Amino acid sequence: METRVRVSVKGNELSVEGADVFVKEMYLDFMARMELALDPQASIAPDLEEKASAPANKKVPPSSKTKALKAPSGGKSKEPTYKPKQIHGLNLTGLSSYYEKFSPKNNSEKILIFGKFFEENLGQDKFKADEIYSCFRLLKLEIPKAFWQAFIDTRSKHQYINFSGHEEIWIADMGENFFNHKLAKAGHQEAHA
Repeated sequence: METRVRVSVKGNELSVEGADVFVKEMYLDFMARMELALDPQASIAPDLEEKASAPANKKVPPSSKTKALKAPSGGKSKEPTYKPKQIHGLNLTGLSSYYEKFSPKNNSEKILIFGKFFEENLGQDKFKADEIYSCFRLLKLEIPKAFWQAFIDTRSKHQYINFSGHEEIWIADMGENFFNHKLAKAGHQEAHA
């Protein structure tokens, strides 16, 4: 079953669509991060299990209570679900010269460029978030603070990519079009406004 959730908390937005379990995981992670950002002294997140089980098309009122987030097994508190890891031994030969051909303006464009590198140079139709993280590290680029959120934004705001989780990401048609026709090339004037 396909589930869709859109949440906005103090200017931070989560828009996610996919399998129920995946959407719930992303929602819980987002709310936990927002709780910590708004109140670093708070335990992880208020009534998230309750909110996550609400129908996706209903708005869930914010809770004034705070309690530790319970893991699905019922016992221990849960850390945010995804932390990027560098993949040592990943073949990134030629990445630097490939990246230098472009003038990306944001993390979404960087993710798109790295995804196209995997597609064009390594023959991979799909890639992983950890592979993209390894690209950021190799090129010594500033890594997005909320790394997985950068992928969510790339999908929801620009539609450059699609994914079923951090292990399976692919370039969407909008990403192909942007890459081929609008992405600023190094040393050239931008063709779009």
